[in-house]
Amino acid sequence: MPGYNVEYSSISFALFFIGEYANIIFMSTLTTIFFLGGWLPPTKYIFHALYYSLPVYIPKAAVAPIFDFLLSPQSAGLWMSLKVQFMMLFFIWVRAGLPRYRYDQLMRLGWKVILPLSLGFTVLTPAILYVTDGLPPSF
Repeated sequence: MPGYNVEYSSISFALFFIGEYANIIFMSTLTTIFFLGGWLPPTKYIFHALYYSLPVYIPKAAVAPIFDFLLSPQSAGLWMSLKVQFMMLFFIWVRAGLPRYRYDQLMRLGWKVILPLSLGFTVLTPAILYVTDGLPPSF
C-alpha cells in the first residue's frame, strides 16, 4: 500500500492527519460563514410552517418555547455548530466516496480538460455579453 501511509510513521503520520482534519474544520467554518448564513438560523418561515403544521395531539404551548429559542440570538452557537458539522460530514463523505486520481490522471485532466474549458469560457463570456449588449456602462 504505497503512499503517505508508508512514507510517514508515528508522530509525523498523526500530525499529517491532525493537519488534514484541522483544514476540514477550517474550510467547513469558512463555507458556513460565507455561504450558509453563519450563525443565523434558517428563515423564520420554516419554523412558522412547522409550528402551524403540528398534529392536533401536540399542544402548541408545549413547543412554542423551543421554537422561540431556536429563533433567538442565544441559539447562534447551536446553528453555527450544526452547519459546520453538516459541512464536515459533506467533506468527509465526498472524500471517502469519490475515487482518487493518480498524478498522471490529474495532469491529463488539468491540461486536456480544465485548461481548454477555462480558455473557452474566457472567450465565450465576453462574446455573449458583447452580442447581447450586456456590458455594463462605462464611466
